[in-house]
Amino acid sequence: MSLGLNRFADIPNKFKPGQDVRILFPELEGLEDIFDAIRQGEQENFELKGIMRSQDPASPLYIDIRITNNISDGHYSNQIIIVVEDATERMVLEQSLFQGANEANLLLRNLKASKQYIDQIVTSMADALLVTTLSGEIKKINHAAKSYCNITK
Repeated sequence: MSLGLNRFADIPNKFKPGQDVRILFPELEGLEDIFDAIRQGEQENFELKGIMRSQDPASPLYIDIRITNNISDGHYSNQIIIVVEDATERMVLEQSLFQGANEANLLLRNLKASKQYIDQIVTSMADALLVTTLSGEIKKINHAAKSYCNITK
C-alpha cells in the first residue's frame, strides 16, 4: 500500500492492508471477471479514468485506476497491481477545454442565426441596398437594388 492512497479512497483514512479494496474503491465492484482475466494473462490491463472523488467545485479530486498483472521474471503471477493516480489536473483541463468548445459552438450558432436574420431582412426589404468595400467594390446587393439597376444576376 502506498502512502497517500487513503486520500483517494471513497472512505478516506479507513484503508488497512489485507482489506477488500472494493470497500474503499466501489468502482471495482463487479470487475472480478476482469481481475481473473488479468491474473490469468488473458487481458493485459484495465483502466477506469476520470473518477470523481470530490463534489466540492473549489477543490475537485479525480482519479484514474489501472489494474495490471504483477509480472515477475516474465511470468504472470496470481497477483494484480492496482495503481491509483491523481487525475485532477488533467480532468479540470479537459472540462475547461470542453466548456470552451461548447461555448464557442453556442456563439457560432448565434452568429449563424444572426447572419440568417440579417440576410433575410436585406433580401426582403423594399429599399435598394448596396454593401461595398472601402474601395467601392460591391460585396452585397439586394433584390430591390438589382431591380432598380436592371441587374439580372
